[in-house]
Amino acid sequence: MRVCRDCGTPEDLLSRENLCRACRKISAAEYYARNRELIKARTRAWTAAQPERKRTTDAAWYVRNRERKAEYDRQYRAENAARIAARNAAKVDQRRSYTQARRARKHAATVERFTDFEIYARDDFKCYLCGRVVYPALPLFDPLKATLEHRVPLARGGAHSRENCATACWECNARKGTQTDDEFRARPSQLQAGAVA
Repeated sequence: MRVCRDCGTPEDLLSRENLCRACRKISAAEYYARNRELIKARTRAWTAAQPERKRTTDAAWYVRNRERKAEYDRQYRAENAARIAARNAAKVDQRRSYTQARRARKHAATVERFTDFEIYARDDFKCYLCGRVVYPALPLFDPLKATLEHRVPLARGGAHSRENCATACWECNARKGTQTDDEFRARPSQLQAGAVA
């Protein structure tokens, strides 16, 4: 049995450097701290040179460590809940715009780049169907939640453009569905959400 050169602990499983497991971890962490950029550059170069092997290696690691990864993710989410919520809240508008543009592309519609907030501000935060004031910060399914409405629905050949989009409350948007403005206004049962203009 040999003795660790750093802490003097007797141990059977010593590395070539004569370090115990605890001291080996400390030594590796210190090495990484000193050579972080070099290690990252080597890793990027190896990954770029062997993408298929990297994918295979990552997949094999995940299969072996599925529970460990799930536990790590749970712990990370628990410890960083406020940070994750703030990051997600900041990206809501961006994510929604991306999703709507993607839906438009799937329908082979014209796609213009803009955010929901631009349309809300242009329309003075009022539903173009019932005239009520809407609020973007309300939770989903709240009747007065601000939503982006396509006057001519994407499913019926409408474009994802500033001209075809308007601000609507969630209630009117849900009632309208894939109807055109004229079809929506022609059905009296649809007008119960408010005084439709």
